[in-house]
Amino acid sequence: GQDLFGDWIVVLNYGRIGTRGQTRTVLVANEAAAKNYVRQCLKRRARAPKRVGVGYTVKKLSSVWTDLEEDIAVGS
Repeated sequence: GQDLFGDWIVVLNYGRIGTRGQTRTVLVANEAAAKNYVRQCLKRRARAPKRVGVGYTVKKLSSVWTDLEEDIAVGS
């Protein structure tokens, strides 16, 4: 989403089931930069089985970001 100054705020939550997990909040200049940041994070998470042996599942994605669903589905 956007803050009062027009900057974009990206909030990513991740962690193991049953734990508090971690939250990462990043401030970016525009929507394109926000989508690029999220796309990069999703690509890293998609490679998790190779790195840690267990895959990640996306639980919630804002309806504004429907074009990222393809990246999630194919894990590219």
